[in-house]
Amino acid sequence: MTDSGKKYENVIKVFIEDENMDSLKESFLKFLSELEQSDILYDLDDTLFLHTIEIAIKNGYSAKQMQRDYIGDLKAINTDKMIDSIMNQRNIFAGYVVENNAPICYLDQNVFTPYIRGQKIGYSIPEIYIVPYSPAHIIEIGQTRDTSIIDEELKLTWKKTDGLEILFRENTFVIFKEHPKTCYLRAYDGTEDVLLAKEAKMLEDRIEDVRFEGYRTNKLRDIYNSQDLDHFLINHRDLVDEILMKISAGYDLKYIEENGSCNDYHVINGFIHNLYMVMDICGFKKDNKEQKIRSSRIDIEHLLYGAVSNLFLTHDERLRVRARNIYGVLGKNIECPDF
Repeated sequence: MTDSGKKYENVIKVFIEDENMDSLKESFLKFLSELEQSDILYDLDDTLFLHTIEIAIKNGYSAKQMQRDYIGDLKAINTDKMIDSIMNQRNIFAGYVVENNAPICYLDQNVFTPYIRGQKIGYSIPEIYIVPYSPAHIIEIGQTRDTSIIDEELKLTWKKTDGLEILFRENTFVIFKEHPKTCYLRAYDGTEDVLLAKEAKMLEDRIEDVRFEGYRTNKLRDIYNSQDLDHFLINHRDLVDEILMKISAGYDLKYIEENGSCNDYHVINGFIHNLYMVMDICGFKKDNKEQKIRSSRIDIEHLLYGAVSNLFLTHDERLRVRARNIYGVLGKNIECPDF
């Protein structure tokens, strides 16, 4: 963003606070005059903010309407940065596919970390299960930014999982034997992708607050979080279909139920992401705002890899209930026990 973009953004913020349309128009005319007299090249951020001001004036926006479009601009900028980050990641593989007939136990990060460290996890995993790692585990390990801790965690991961990793390939998944260090170089390359994902989650929350406030009343939230929690999505089918339509999912709950049993990465990822968003919008088993925001992308990635397992373990009661709902709709027979 250039200095001009910062000025445009500040004018938007001021309008959201004071809703002074005359002042907004005056600023816009000033910006247009500056554009005519300048040879500066403007970037995406600048263009988005200036266009938002123009649209607001043309349509006589209220402060709330301006806030909605402003958050949308921030989300577009965030998405653009995330795409750049993903394009910069390296495509490195150094392992081989392992034939596996054993059931799979997938661990959420809050169980995986003590597990690889040899600590008690509060659950006895039957010996017949394999416990592989996934790229989602490695991404979370990489967030520490301390190379000595990362190296130690990767070594422990190799030792406790025997280097077995869940990987999606075309329309299915495989168990891949690969050192976690190689996965780290591929999945976490020092870019800001994880931080950008967290920022995206915060922006999504702000968008939901503006667009879906009708679903966020305390009365409705109390109902959603008190009745047959494990079957929330199925029991509120009409509500879920309504929200899926509003977020432009392109399908309803029945379609997910009929097509969710596959192991196609893109299909399952899309289903999980949209069902997760529906629950967020309803405030179902959602963290309070004052609590630390955990990236929905990471939650969804763990749910995605857990979707090809037989046993999913997490200490997060909120995620456990969401997993039961999502896996139930997908038609996957995955045990998500309390412990």
